[in-house]
Amino acid sequence: MTAVCYVIEGEITCRSPLHIGSGERLGVVKRTRRYIPGSVLRGTFGLALLKLVCDNSAQPAKCYEGCARVKECPYPRLFGLKPPRAIFRFAYPLCECGGVLRPAPMDLYECDRGHIRATLDVRPTCTECGSPMRRLEGYYCESCGKAIREPVSILRLTRTAIDRSRLAHSEVIHEEFGLRLPPAGTLHSLEAIGEGSRFKLEVLMDAECSDLCKTVIYVLERGVPDEGLGGDRSVGLGDVEVRVREVKSVSEGELYRRASRLGYDFKLRLLSPAIAGLEPSTILEAARKAYTWAYGGGTPRLPSVKLGSLRTLTEAWSRWSLA
Repeated sequence: MTAVCYVIEGEITCRSPLHIGSGERLGVVKRTRRYIPGSVLRGTFGLALLKLVCDNSAQPAKCYEGCARVKECPYPRLFGLKPPRAIFRFAYPLCECGGVLRPAPMDLYECDRGHIRATLDVRPTCTECGSPMRRLEGYYCESCGKAIREPVSILRLTRTAIDRSRLAHSEVIHEEFGLRLPPAGTLHSLEAIGEGSRFKLEVLMDAECSDLCKTVIYVLERGVPDEGLGGDRSVGLGDVEVRVREVKSVSEGELYRRASRLGYDFKLRLLSPAIAGLEPSTILEAARKAYTWAYGGGTPRLPSVKLGSLRTLTEAWSRWSLA
C-alpha cells in the first residue's frame, strides 16, 4: 500500500549535563524540564540543516520565496508549509524495559500500597485493598507499569559570574530607598539532567519527502550533536549523542486499522502541552487537519462528538518570538 508518512525512531543520550530551561525558578535555582520539547529539537535540527545545505548559511534568506533554490532546497520542503512535513515529537525519558516514561495520565490513581488503576471517579477507592486512592503524579511507563516521580537524575550546578576587568567575581550594586547597599555577589544554581540520561526520539515525515530520509538521518546523527541541545552549551552543557534505530513506513491500511480500534467511547490523552479550547469542536478540527496531512486533501465527514468527562492541568509555557 501507499505510504502516508515515515516514522524515524531513535535515541538521544546525554554525554554531559543537559539544561532545558522552562523559565521556572526556585529561589536562585533555575529549574529544568525532565524531557526535551519538540521545539528544541526542531530548532537545533533546522540550524544544522541550514549549515549543511544552504549556500549562504551565514545569512540565510528571511523568506523562502527570495531564494533561488526554494523548490529543491530541503529546508523549505520540510518546514515551508503549514503544517510542516517534518514533525518532531517530545523526547521523553526511556524506561529500563525499553518503554517510554511519559507524564502520568490524569485518570491514573494509586493507593498507599502501590496499586494503580485508571478511573474517572471523583473519590476513587482501591478495588484490591479498599483504601482511598490519589492521583498518580510523575511519569508512567505503559510497557511495564512502572511509576516514578523523577524519570531522570537531576543535579545542581552552582556558579557565579566573573568580572574580567577585576579578575574577580562579579558584583551587583543595589539601591533601596535612595540608599546605596553593599555590593552583592551573583551566586546562582542551575538544574541539569544528569549525564547518561536517555530519551526516545521520534520524527514524523511526510511521504512526499521520502527522498530526504537519508539527509534527515545524517543531520540528526551528525548535525544535532555538533550544535548541542539546551542552555549553557558554551560551558560544556548540552553535549548529546543521537542514534537512529529504525525508519518505519505508515500505510493507509495501518491508519484504517488504528481507526477501527476506536469505539463510540474513547479517551484523548495529550502527550505534550496544547493551547486549545475545551469544546468538542476542537477534536473534530484536529481530526480534519490530521486527515488533510495524511491524505493530502479533501474534507472528511465526521460524526458529532460529545464530551463526557474532562481531567486537565494548566502550566506556564515561555518561549522567544523571533522577528
